Amino acid sequence: MKTTEKIVDEIVVLKCEGELMGVADWTALPEIFYNLVEEKQTKVVMDFTKVTNINSSGFGVIIGGVTTMRNNGGDIKFIGVHCGSSFQSLLLITKLSKLLEVFKTLDEAVNSFK
Repeated sequence: MKTTEKIVDEIVVLKCEGELMGVADWTALPEIFYNLVEEKQTKVVMDFTKVTNINSSGFGVIIGGVTTMRNNGGDIKFIGVHCGSSFQSLLLITKLSKLLEVFKTLDEAVNSFK
């Protein structure tokens, strides 16, 4: 998975592209989350608009990131979660759709931190 970061109103927007399924993804994302915590950037929006597939292991990495941010006073919110996507399916199957916040637009997600 390829990721790019930008800052919008002091919120880190992490744009993700590709698949979240392999060992490289399991190490790259936790490192990104760790670095953000070190930089005191614990409010994150993950943009999944261009994520093509995610498996249960990749989902676990995301949940680990949410836990890390919440334990450090922040959170991860999501945009670009399409109906029928593997990420949405995992949210519904695990019932974590009740605990994780998914927004339609970047503005809505950023404003939810205020």
